[in-house]
Amino acid sequence: MRFRALAFSALMAMGTLGACSNTPSNVAKPQATVSQIEWVQCGESQCGSVTVPVNHGITDGPVVKLQVFKRDATSGKSPATLVLIPDNSRGYNARELVETAPLLFGSAIRKFNLVAIAPRGSAQSLMPEEYKHVVSTHDVAQDIDSVRRSLSVKKISLLAWGTGATAAAQYQLTEPGYVNTAVFDSPWNPLETVGPQARAAVTVATAGAITAMKWCASHLSCSMNLNVAAMVNQFKTNLRLERLPSGVDYSTLARAAENALADGNPQDFFAALLAANNGDGVLMLSLAGSPISSAEASGHCANVSHDQAAVIASRYKTWAETKTRQFYIGNYDQIYGLCASLPEASHPLGNAEVNEKAKGANVLVVHARGDVVVPPKISAGLAKSMEWNYRSVYANRHLVVAFDRAITTEVLAFLAQD
Repeated sequence: MRFRALAFSALMAMGTLGACSNTPSNVAKPQATVSQIEWVQCGESQCGSVTVPVNHGITDGPVVKLQVFKRDATSGKSPATLVLIPDNSRGYNARELVETAPLLFGSAIRKFNLVAIAPRGSAQSLMPEEYKHVVSTHDVAQDIDSVRRSLSVKKISLLAWGTGATAAAQYQLTEPGYVNTAVFDSPWNPLETVGPQARAAVTVATAGAITAMKWCASHLSCSMNLNVAAMVNQFKTNLRLERLPSGVDYSTLARAAENALADGNPQDFFAALLAANNGDGVLMLSLAGSPISSAEASGHCANVSHDQAAVIASRYKTWAETKTRQFYIGNYDQIYGLCASLPEASHPLGNAEVNEKAKGANVLVVHARGDVVVPPKISAGLAKSMEWNYRSVYANRHLVVAFDRAITTEVLAFLAQD
């Protein structure tokens, strides 16, 4: 299932790893009491909720209710608890991951007790209106431990995607004693600040546009085929001469490109581009979705300071205004430009202290080589610095587990390790 809402995970800078430490992690164990989850049947899964503090440092303050979904193991003895954490906007949501698990992951998934968490700020775990900005990686990482304690289990295994993988990676880095095995699909590096290496994301986005154009030029199934460059140029000309359908502009094109290429469907993008050039904007507008709002930007802004956000917005604005024969992917200048209108992040990325036991842990990081959302070198750098396993997947999309059969089979075998 594709989610059209524009999402761009926080941009992580590549840098040196902070020294490992025996000091307590900054993902502090919450002091708030948690109760066992009361499960009710809902379709093919069981549904429940866990109430957690909005701010884990204030146990008697406001709370948020996280939706959780469960599917019990049907084979094997003493099944491990596998916690699934989806991306906040792309791929399958928490309920879909559990309800369709055998179809998505194969029969091997039946050996696990599955519990999927709908991360705070997602459509299934909405934040109170006045606290929509408290949705940082730091907050989600602490939510994972609250759910673990509600399940009354000592250890869990983790399988997470995108923004969920970033939070799960931070939990692994700071609380490795509670994790058996873990797989992180396309995470950002939670040990590095957002901003200084935003150029890495510009690079992969630019490369993604070039790759998509080459694909179209070499495939007869592409609606533009050998005329792809000319059709992109025609779009720019039509925009300048105000010949495009109402609501279709360069910002629309950039959002549509990100959504289509992140899902590995360049055909959809080029079909929408051709239709727009011919006066029909329905496909383009549908693929692009609505422009980003302050509420939607809160997930990105929660991990950056106002100064960092301003630098990122300026960098992307400069990039988007540079003349090119290709097209741009994503409206990141607009996303981070909205951060100034939101409360400044309380827990920006880059401040986590690593528990020394996290190094060399039983962790697998996977990433698509042609990811246009998260630069593969970010995830690869995290895995290398922590001596974790890393698997590069030959695919042009964002997120691969449950989408690519070969890597999904490999991931389930890795998670099944004792």
